[in-house]
Amino acid sequence: MKRGGWLTAERWALGGLLFGWLMPLRWKLATFAAYTSESLADDRFAPLLRRPETLWGVWLPTGLLLSVALLVASRRLRQVAAWVTVLASGMLMLHARTFAWQVFVTSFWSALWLGWLVSRPVADSRSGVAVRGRLLAQAVIGLVFLGAATGKWTDGYWSGAVMHDLMFVQHPAPQYAYLRGHLSAEQLRTLATWYSRAVVATESLFGLAPFIPARIALPGLIVGMLGMWLASAPGVIEVLAPLIGVAAAAHRLPTHDE
Repeated sequence: MKRGGWLTAERWALGGLLFGWLMPLRWKLATFAAYTSESLADDRFAPLLRRPETLWGVWLPTGLLLSVALLVASRRLRQVAAWVTVLASGMLMLHARTFAWQVFVTSFWSALWLGWLVSRPVADSRSGVAVRGRLLAQAVIGLVFLGAATGKWTDGYWSGAVMHDLMFVQHPAPQYAYLRGHLSAEQLRTLATWYSRAVVATESLFGLAPFIPARIALPGLIVGMLGMWLASAPGVIEVLAPLIGVAAAAHRLPTHDE
């Protein structure tokens, strides 16, 4: 594959990271601004990881760096952007305000994969890098979904009770509001049960991605994650975007040395 082909693959991963990191931009800006005006006293977190200035000082510069790395064809810049994002995601996963934000978990693993890819020795066999890169991408995505699935291997999720209360009864997304207005309480509960079971089964299946041939697994993961976004709340795309970028980038990697 020509140099431009490698650049395109790496930009897929960068684009997924950037989208997840910044979007929805207005909501994140408003949320961080609200955090700035609120004090937080929680001794479980180090002082640095309670300060709102840490959020701005980590999140905003990292987003700008990813933006520049996406636009400028500099391998060194992509290396810096990837490893800075690994560190930034790690900090935000530990911050008192954002430790529960799943986008920083998917960003951490996606940036780690990209960091490996862009830091490979130039003299490495490109076909060898492609094989390892695909397998590592499948492992990263599989690991994330396996973690998500194991948290749902409970009676509450299999019965649909959790999804019923959180999504079908309370969530303001248009599709759930429509269902509440057109289905009876019993129909809504039945749909929630089968929807919840489908989510558990799908995430468990995605956890097996490393054991499925890349030519099947990677396109399947991309389509499957886009389907999860369409069938779920709109905000889930920020969590999935970094993983979609990794899958798309790995799928673009070359098969033969050129």
